[in-house]
Amino acid sequence: MDRRDRLNVTVVLPRKLVTQLRHHAVDEGVSLSAYAATILERAAEAKDRTDHYEAARARQVALMHHGLCLGFDRALSSRDELHER
Repeated sequence: MDRRDRLNVTVVLPRKLVTQLRHHAVDEGVSLSAYAATILERAAEAKDRTDHYEAARARQVALMHHGLCLGFDRALSSRDELHER
């Protein structure tokens, strides 16, 4: 990532959380900033996937309520008409 693609942001977090994140970053062998960026990227991607899923679900529910055209130009025959012998 190019330096021009980065932006400094000040975030106020609880001291205990920062300590935990530092330890996790050390375990991963990255800086706290890189570790936080990875976590935030994953959260943003998960939110995007959820948004896409919800939009697709809403489209399908609307389609179920509206129904599909199956090519019938007239009303279906009654049960009795179908079962006449």
